[in-house]
Amino acid sequence: MGGRSASGASLRALSYGARAELYDRVRPSYPRQAASLLLADLLADQPTMRVADVGAGTGKLTAVLAAAGLDVDAVEPDSRMREVLAARVPGIRVHAGRGEDMPLADGSLDAVVNCQAWHWVDDIAGAREAARVLRPDAILAMLWTKRPLGSTSWSASSASRPGICPPRRSSGSSVRRGCGSCGGRASRTSRRCPTTR
Repeated sequence: MGGRSASGASLRALSYGARAELYDRVRPSYPRQAASLLLADLLADQPTMRVADVGAGTGKLTAVLAAAGLDVDAVEPDSRMREVLAARVPGIRVHAGRGEDMPLADGSLDAVVNCQAWHWVDDIAGAREAARVLRPDAILAMLWTKRPLGSTSWSASSASRPGICPPRRSSGSSVRRGCGSCGGRASRTSRRCPTTR
């Protein structure tokens, strides 16, 4: 759904800042395991990574990523949300920016993480911008949370590299391979998706 109009979405996205403190108080945090679930492949290769949390809001995921020992840049368009984020997670680099326009150098990141915010981003422009700031073999990770019916805990979803099928957790504890495009036909060793290049 690339090419969405950014004006209406941008205004709605910025509306959360009017109640940034309340938003921070009532929005649930993310599990400590979020960093390892999203970035497992890269963390195995390099324990120190530079990551951008894009659409960082008040820093709920930023705090989890920083606590996991990652070098984090938080990118958030709303100045009031950035103020709460800076107070919540001191010492993190906090930038004014959006998924389509990150104030970060070309090829400077190991991962771009977008948690609960990709729907505010123009798909095409956001993917191009992520490709610009990512190093080769880096990942664009998207995370959505959902509360299982009858549960008080939150669960996380997957990360991906273009053409690579991410590991996905099924309802049990086992990990299954495959994306929506290939239905799990990816090679077990390389995880190359046969439907993308």
